[in-house]
Amino acid sequence: VCWAAIVILLFRPESLVEPGFQMSFAAVTALIAAYAWLSRRRRLKPRSAERSTLGKCMGYLGSVLLTTVVAGAATAPFAVYHFQHVSVFGMITNAIAVPLAALWVMPAGIATLLAMPFGWDAAPLAVMCFGIDGILASADLFAGLPGAAADISAPPAWSLGLCTLAGLWLSLWQTRLRYYAVPVLALAFFSPNFGQAPDMIIDGDARTIAVNDGLSGLRTSNGRAARFEVATWQRRLGYSGKPLPWQDSAEHMQGRLRCDANGCSVAIGSRHIAIALNETTLHEDCQRSDMLVAMVPVRGRCRPPWGIIDRFDLWRDGTHSIRFSDAGPVILTVNGERGARPWVIAPK
Repeated sequence: VCWAAIVILLFRPESLVEPGFQMSFAAVTALIAAYAWLSRRRRLKPRSAERSTLGKCMGYLGSVLLTTVVAGAATAPFAVYHFQHVSVFGMITNAIAVPLAALWVMPAGIATLLAMPFGWDAAPLAVMCFGIDGILASADLFAGLPGAAADISAPPAWSLGLCTLAGLWLSLWQTRLRYYAVPVLALAFFSPNFGQAPDMIIDGDARTIAVNDGLSGLRTSNGRAARFEVATWQRRLGYSGKPLPWQDSAEHMQGRLRCDANGCSVAIGSRHIAIALNETTLHEDCQRSDMLVAMVPVRGRCRPPWGIIDRFDLWRDGTHSIRFSDAGPVILTVNGERGARPWVIAPK
């Protein structure tokens, strides 16, 4: 596993941050460690009598379930971090799919390959396709059940680092020292509860603003613009529904929002945050708000207590994420998180 990772990273170092690389190597490393531990335990036990056919079948099914559990546990932190999505019935589905693939689909595939030179491949190919249909049907069945998948908010980056180090510690140590990794894994497991979701996200191209209502998800200024980005934000916050555009009728409160065609006001405790979609209300918003978020440039003497984020800031720093507290806003930006590195493209 180590040599395979070295070869891949020599030719494609960017693979290190890709979900496929991380999940594949996590699963294989964990499987090797788990079966090595199981082999040692078997060698220490006295050899038992020959098992019956039923016992061998149950042993095979047990190994399939063990493989599913180990691989699923090893890849779960990466799946949550990158996709915020976890399969609930994966163990049951694999218990059906793996035996079908190993005992039906693959033998039929080999038979098809051997029969091709003689033109006899139609029958084994039909058998192979029937097995594949069974795998897909079982996947569709369990995917359609209520609660088949869990949507979880993205954990902080330090959580993934803790999981990786603790998983390596648990896999590589051969003594009881390996169990010191368990409390670290437990800490990383509960890390999503330590994170604080942003109250507002502003697209770096000034196409849309999303406000987190804290209940059902994001409310956006435009339901048609930046739909892919907004769906990604919604998923990273752990919301399974679709983001909703806010209503531009000032008569209705929408959670913390009151909006019209020119923008919105957001109530954060006793503070007032103004969102300006155009220049119509800029002067009034500057005078009456504690913070101004504008999708257009703001010029002149405008000094709200908590500052301004305008079109120039979005152009310079990219997408902004804002979390409000009593002490003021905590603002994160794309370019601020990426840093001033040679490979980061920043506006001149």
